Amino acid sequence: MQEITRCGVAEMLPQWDADAHKQTLGHLWIFGGSVGYSGAPTLAAMGAQSMRVGLVSLAVPASIYPLVASASLEVMVHPQQQASWQGADAVVAGPGWGRNQQLCLAQLLEISQPLLLDADALNMVADSAGLRSQLRARSAVTLVTPHAGEAARLLDCDAGEVQCDRRRALDCLVERFACHVLLKGAGSLVGAPNGARWYSPFGSNRLATAGSGDVLAGVAGALLAQGVAAENALVAAVALHGLAGEKTGWYRAGALPDLIFGLAEAMRMGDESG
Repeated sequence: MQEITRCGVAEMLPQWDADAHKQTLGHLWIFGGSVGYSGAPTLAAMGAQSMRVGLVSLAVPASIYPLVASASLEVMVHPQQQASWQGADAVVAGPGWGRNQQLCLAQLLEISQPLLLDADALNMVADSAGLRSQLRARSAVTLVTPHAGEAARLLDCDAGEVQCDRRRALDCLVERFACHVLLKGAGSLVGAPNGARWYSPFGSNRLATAGSGDVLAGVAGALLAQGVAAENALVAAVALHGLAGEKTGWYRAGALPDLIFGLAEAMRMGDESG
């Protein structure tokens, strides 16, 4: 298992041509949100913007559309039933979504674009044999980002078993669903179908706050939308997220995107210290 390093992450970050514009820097769609959880997709969008993705579109249930749309100045927000994601470069599904979006999730599992499943999208997969089969059968790039509880539901075990042998749980998830996996937690692990395994030494318990995982999903999704390979997108996202979490002076997940942006910009300029 390879340890993630700052130098390695710097090499994974996308670079931009002098004549780059928003249409050339990727379009990420994010499906999520529900009553009581309207902040989750917005935080994911903020994470995506920290990676300077060109365009971010949110698809949210009609019940929260006015609230999310009014809180998102730089993001395009659509009622979910009117969403048209065919032009997406990558899709994130799950932040704050609830467990009653099985039909939309089934449709997303059929798309050809890279798809990252987080949070409630993973819970719906765990609850449905049909969705599990769809996930396993996908030929397009797929990423899942469970914490220990979500991983346990996907593996039909309990969270204690996952935490007891996180490497084994990672391997089982990669094998069962034939996709790229980020097993979140203290010492986050990344696994790829090609056998590559990564360990992140970065992070702190400051990241144990509501919305932190939503930001992480957005960061990884933005890298995917800019053409970064799935394995590298997860590695870079979890490292930047962890390094941001080590910073002091913040206490809300909404502060993480600015910290992540600063770290990524420093790395692009060759300052690995952040």
